Amino acid sequence: MPENMSPVPVLPLVINCFLSLLGCMATLKLIPAFKDHFISARLYGMDLNKISKKEVPESQGVISGTVFLIILFCFIPVPFLSCFVGDQCKGFPHDELVQLIGALLAICCMIFLGFADDVLNLRWRHKLLLPTLASLPLLMVYFTNFGNTVAELLKLLQVQRGQEGDDDFIECNNMTLINLVLKLIGPTHERNLTAIMLIIQVVGSVLAFGIRYHLVRLFYDV
Repeated sequence: MPENMSPVPVLPLVINCFLSLLGCMATLKLIPAFKDHFISARLYGMDLNKISKKEVPESQGVISGTVFLIILFCFIPVPFLSCFVGDQCKGFPHDELVQLIGALLAICCMIFLGFADDVLNLRWRHKLLLPTLASLPLLMVYFTNFGNTVAELLKLLQVQRGQEGDDDFIECNNMTLINLVLKLIGPTHERNLTAIMLIIQVVGSVLAFGIRYHLVRLFYDV
C-alpha cells in the first residue's frame, strides 16, 4: 500500500456489513407484520393491474426508513472507535461527528415529511418544499462548521474566505453538481458559477414539470 494512503478501516466495514444484514432481515420481518396495522389505519390502496381487488398497504416505506435510522444510530460510534481504543486518536474529530448527526437529522426530516406526504396527499407545489425543509439540518451544520457561506445569494450573510497565501482555505472534493460544472467549464468567477447553477435549476424544473404534466399523457389517461 502506498505511504500516502490511509489503511482501510476493516473493523468499521465489517460492523457496517453486519448491521446492514441485520437491518435487511428486520425489514423483511417487520413489513409483513405491520400490514394489518396500516390497513386498519386506512393506509391502503388497490392494485389496479390485478383482477382481485385486494387491499394493499401503503406508506410502509416508513418502516424501512425507521430501521435504517436505528441502524445508523447504532453505527454512530463505530467510525470513531480508534479514539476509544488505544492511543491512535490524537484528538476527537468533533466536526465529523457533528456532520454525521446533521446528516441523520436530514434523513429523519425527509422520512417524516415523506410519511406526511403519503398521509396528507400533498400537491406537487407543496412537495417542492419538502427537500428544502429536510436539508435545513445540513445547511445549519455547514453554517456552524465552515463559516457564513450559506445565504450569500440572498445577501443575508457575509461570506468569509481566505486570501491568497492564507492557510485558512477549506478544500474538498465531494463530486457535487458544482464540481462537475467547474470540471467542464474550468475556473470561473463565483458570480458566473452561481448564474450557471440557477440556470441549471430552472431548466431542470421546467423539464420536470414538462414530464409531469405533458409526457405523462403518453403512459396514463390524465
